[in-house]
Amino acid sequence: MVQKKIKSKKDKLFIIFLDNFLKKRISYVRFDFMKSFYKVSIAISSKYRKKGLSVKILNLAESVIKKNISLLAEVNKNNKASIKLFTKLEYRKIKQKNNFIVFKKLLRK
Repeated sequence: MVQKKIKSKKDKLFIIFLDNFLKKRISYVRFDFMKSFYKVSIAISSKYRKKGLSVKILNLAESVIKKNISLLAEVNKNNKASIKLFTKLEYRKIKQKNNFIVFKKLLRK
């Protein structure tokens, strides 16, 4: 499955490394194309959390995604850091299902 995502022309995967030698991966952002929107996923190594990196990393990744498309993120309702991140980046809460909150953002031109 991972190889399929890496080779996909529609899905986007950004891997962030600590140095130029690609030795220490600290984060990734994934945009999975789902017919009419991208499903967003982000993860940061625990050592690099609470440093404001998630906002910068997701902003940068969003800047290379085509415009006029929606981004959706499903966040566990107990994941306060992710809720804060998506809210700060102007994602709107559109629904809650089971233990997850769904956030949406429209990327404009």
